[in-house]
Amino acid sequence: MLNEKLRELRLSNNMTQEQAAQRLGVSSQTISKWERGILSPDISLLPKIAELYDCTIDSLFGMKSILTMKLHREMGKKLKEFADRPDWENEYHFWLEQIERFPDMYSYYIVLMARVLDNEAFEDDVVSQLLLLTDYAEAHCNDPDTLNPIYFNMVEILGRSGDKRCTDKLNEYYKKLPRMSNGRERLSKYVLSGEDLRNRELSTIMFSLGQLTDSTLNLITAEMPPQEKIYYYKKATDIIEVVTEGKYAGHYEIPLLGSYYQIALLLKQEREDKEAKKYIDKIFGIIDRHLHRGEGMDTSKLLIWVKGYEYETARIDGLFTEAKNTLELIEKENLFAEFKEKAIDLKNKYIQYLKCWYGI
Repeated sequence: MLNEKLRELRLSNNMTQEQAAQRLGVSSQTISKWERGILSPDISLLPKIAELYDCTIDSLFGMKSILTMKLHREMGKKLKEFADRPDWENEYHFWLEQIERFPDMYSYYIVLMARVLDNEAFEDDVVSQLLLLTDYAEAHCNDPDTLNPIYFNMVEILGRSGDKRCTDKLNEYYKKLPRMSNGRERLSKYVLSGEDLRNRELSTIMFSLGQLTDSTLNLITAEMPPQEKIYYYKKATDIIEVVTEGKYAGHYEIPLLGSYYQIALLLKQEREDKEAKKYIDKIFGIIDRHLHRGEGMDTSKLLIWVKGYEYETARIDGLFTEAKNTLELIEKENLFAEFKEKAIDLKNKYIQYLKCWYGI
C-alpha cells in the first residue's frame, strides 16, 4: 500500500518525518497522515516525492512488483516450452537475453550456470561467457550469499570442462568459497590431487564427524530419563566407531572417552553393572592402544597421519588431557570402585609414557 511504501522509503533514506516534510514543503503532520493511510499525497506532489526518495512514481504504487510478477509468469511459460521440446540452445540464449535486460538479477546467473552443468555444455564460448558474467558479479555485487553459489557453480563448470587454460580462475574461485560450507569440499578434486587431495578429504570427514557427534550430544538434556540419555551417547559413539572401525585413530578418539564414561555411569546408576563394565573396558582399551601406538597395530584407514613433531605434540596433548581426566573420574567415582586400582595404574603409565616421549 502507498502509505507503507512512503514510510519504508523514508526510513531507508534515514529521514525523520520532519526532514521529509521540510524537503517536500508540507507539515510533519501531513507526512504522518500519509504514512498512516489517513491522507494520500496530492498527485502534483508525486514527482517531488519520487525525486526525494530516488525512485519512480510507478514504484510508489507497486507497479514494479506487478511488472516483475508478470515477467516471471512469461519466463516460466517460455522455459516450460524449452523443457518440453527440449531446446537447450534457445534456452541458453534466452537466459543471456534476460541477464542483458536485468544484469543485477544474479539469481539468473546461478540458474544459467546450473543449466550449463545439467546439459554439460562446456563449449569454449559458453565458458568464456560465464567467466564474463562472474567478473561482472564480482565487480557489482557485495553480497557473499549471492556470490558464493556463482563461485561454486563456476568451479564445477571449469573443473568438469577440463579446460587447463582456466586453471588459475578455477583456483581463484575455489579459494573464495568458505571452507566446510555450501559443499565446497566436494569441489576439492578439481583443485587438488595426490596426497594433498587425500588429506583434504580426510580432514573434511573428521570435521563433519565432529559436527555430527556434537549435534547428537547436544540433543541430551538434564531432564531426560537415563535410558534416553544412554541412547544419544551411544549414537554419538557409534558414529565415530563406524568411521574409525574400532582401530587406532589417534586424537580422533578423544570424544569417545567422555561419552563412554557417561554411558558407563548411567548404566551403573541403572544397576546394569555388566553392561557398564563393557564401556569402562572400552576406555581402558583406547588408552592402552595409545600406550602401544606404532607397534604393528591396525590403524583406521581414515586416520590423518600427523607430520611434524610440534603439531603432533599439540594433538597428543589434547588426547592426554582427556584420557587423564577420564581416568581420574573413574578413580574418584564410588560406583566405579572396582576399577579404581586399574585406572590409577593406567594413568601413571600414561603419564610416564608421555613424559618419556613428548615431555608432557
